[in-house]
Amino acid sequence: VSRCLTSPKAASSLPQELQDAGFQLAEEERPQLGEGSFARVSLVVRKDKYYALKTVTKVPLEIRDMAQHMKREVSLHSRLCSHPSIVTLHDSFEDTRRIYMLLEWCPFGSLSETLATLAHSDVKSALPLSITACAAAIVVDQLASAAGYLHENGVIHRDIKPDNILISSLTPTDVELRLTDFGWSCLANDAAEIYSKCSTPGFAAPEVFAGRQQTTASDIWSIGAVLRSICGAPETYRRFDPRLADLDQRLTRVDPRARPRAEEI
Repeated sequence: VSRCLTSPKAASSLPQELQDAGFQLAEEERPQLGEGSFARVSLVVRKDKYYALKTVTKVPLEIRDMAQHMKREVSLHSRLCSHPSIVTLHDSFEDTRRIYMLLEWCPFGSLSETLATLAHSDVKSALPLSITACAAAIVVDQLASAAGYLHENGVIHRDIKPDNILISSLTPTDVELRLTDFGWSCLANDAAEIYSKCSTPGFAAPEVFAGRQQTTASDIWSIGAVLRSICGAPETYRRFDPRLADLDQRLTRVDPRARPRAEEI
């Protein structure tokens, strides 16, 4: 059972706005959910409901000329988080030193953590291929739904990968996912951004690293790469589920124009 950190030192690590609203840091085995070079994500609680608090330090952002980049992330996320497969952004605010994002907490961590756990255990090798393929199909279906919503609203995510796919609910027969992290997202008609090299090697479409124009089809490639991270190369499961193997190859076609739209997946 989680408890709250009520010491003055713990309280002072939260912004005053959250303290005034009754939020406290949660005392967990993992109170800090993640940390990067200029951001950290902590678990906070208010009235027995848990949230993920993303705190971004402004000084490194200003040094790297990324302050506007961060504000764009907040702006895009805030207007696109009503979709059931996108992490909810409950609130955002800033003070002189930091930017804060109060996000939906997904208790089962990221898809990458789940895949890493399976890879270092005997569980995955013991799973029937039918279960792996079924789970992969559920993941792809929810990602396609989230990506389709972004694309309908003129936004390209540009960094769909297991690290940015959180697991909100997990049962023996189903999983609910949330797409997160809009740090690289941009408007599809933003000429200053759609040629910039971004995304993550292994999950970025060929046109990204070739310096060609990125489109909504670039997200489709990334969904195909996520599928492969779950199932492996299509040759490994073609006999069992040829439709899933064929989908893999359609999603990762080199020509962006030949890939299906999100609503066609």
